[in-house]
Amino acid sequence: MSGLFQGILLAIASAFLFGFYMTPRKGSVLSDFQFPPSMAMGIVIAIATAAAVTGNLSFRPFEGEWLAFLGGVLWGLGTSAYAASVRLIGLSRATPIKDSSTVLGVLVGTIIFREIPPTERPVQFMAALVGSVFIVSSALLLQLTLVPSNSTERRVKAGGIALATAACLCHALYLMPAGRSLGLAPSVFAMLLPLSLGILAIMFVPCVFGSGLVSWLRQPLAGHARAWLAGLLWSGGQILLWNAIARAGIAVSWGLCGLDNAIAIAYGIVVFKEIHVGKHRREVFLGLAACLLGTLLLSVSRL
Repeated sequence: MSGLFQGILLAIASAFLFGFYMTPRKGSVLSDFQFPPSMAMGIVIAIATAAAVTGNLSFRPFEGEWLAFLGGVLWGLGTSAYAASVRLIGLSRATPIKDSSTVLGVLVGTIIFREIPPTERPVQFMAALVGSVFIVSSALLLQLTLVPSNSTERRVKAGGIALATAACLCHALYLMPAGRSLGLAPSVFAMLLPLSLGILAIMFVPCVFGSGLVSWLRQPLAGHARAWLAGLLWSGGQILLWNAIARAGIAVSWGLCGLDNAIAIAYGIVVFKEIHVGKHRREVFLGLAACLLGTLLLSVSRL
């Protein structure tokens, strides 16, 4: 099996975990300030455990450690905003907006890291770019389902959309320092460990200044456990994603993991009943079809 094909399979597998990782947020009693630090604890524990089990746990410093830490800070800021947006507008609406970072991530891989140089491979570059646009087009389609019934609901949903958009920008920007760090790191886990510590550091800031550590510690164990589960699912997705990037590059891997759109949408519809399929059948199914077409284009863009 070729490295490119392995990378494509790993990226698609990561999309399933990314599609599910925020589902525990729906049932958690933790506030928007309290959920992220608990989730970050789950991330650090999961990545350190996976590194130890696979024989990749090492505390030896390397040149790009600070870049991985910076990437973790950016991702932590984005995910804190994403967690808050899920509470306001739902999983199936927040995820497509956040995952508009797919297009920005493809541009980072193709232009900054020159994985698919547009001047040298224009056809493949356009396939990657158009494929990523198809994958995130479900965001635009699903916005047609946001019909606020009153002014209060309109303000709440506008705030949710703004938070999801902030998450999109942070999640695209984190690829640059993290991608540079991966090129300098001896292994994927060597990069993921400082990245997870950056996430932990930044996610505790709003908890300390927002609701306080004492209040966070007093929350029920079940609430923290849901956040730990979210961190575990995300960690699995990141391990798969960065192994995919090592084989297929940022442009293709990041684009394909945008399939978590379709997964989160389907889960939000079936389990949480966030979107009435009977009223929005055309928007939902066109969005899912766009995801599949985008996957095909991204898969052939590196051939």
